[in-house]
Amino acid sequence: MSEKETKKRLKQTMALLKIKIENLKPHTDESERMNNMYNRMLIEKAIVKNELDELGKARPNIIQKIANILKPKNKKLISDYFN
Repeated sequence: MSEKETKKRLKQTMALLKIKIENLKPHTDESERMNNMYNRMLIEKAIVKNELDELGKARPNIIQKIANILKPKNKKLISDYFN
C-alpha cells in the first residue's frame, strides 16, 4: 500500500472511530461493558492518530539519528493523544 492510501485509510478509520465514540459516550454510565468498549475505542483512536502522525514525519538522516540518541527523550502520556 502506498503512503497516500495508508493515510486515507487511517483518516477514514479516525472518522469512523470518532462517530462511534460520540454515539457511545452517553451510554458509558449504563453498564461496565459499554464503558469498556468506549475506553477501547479511545485507545484505538489514539493508536491510529499516532500512526498517522508518524506517517507525516520525514525520515531522519544519519545526523538526526545520532542527535536523537544523544538528546533526552520527550515522554508522551496517553492523554496527549486525546487533545
